Amino acid sequence: MSMRADTSLTRIFGIPALVGVVSLVGLVSALFGDRGWDAAAWVGLAVPVAAVAWAYVCRRVIPGSPGRDRPSLDDA
Repeated sequence: MSMRADTSLTRIFGIPALVGVVSLVGLVSALFGDRGWDAAAWVGLAVPVAAVAWAYVCRRVIPGSPGRDRPSLDDA
């Protein structure tokens, strides 16, 4: 593999893999115990929710894409 292909794979799968690892750590820490483990579980399981919320807020709308002509809540 060339260096460019490695960089591309890292850019494509880096953040999703990190979110997956953090989620897995959160799930496993929820099984272990109380206090600090609970805090780690809350943080670990909040990361994917925060990522989805961020993606929803910052999403790009492509002109001419399906669903573009649907009325939004602002039109009501």
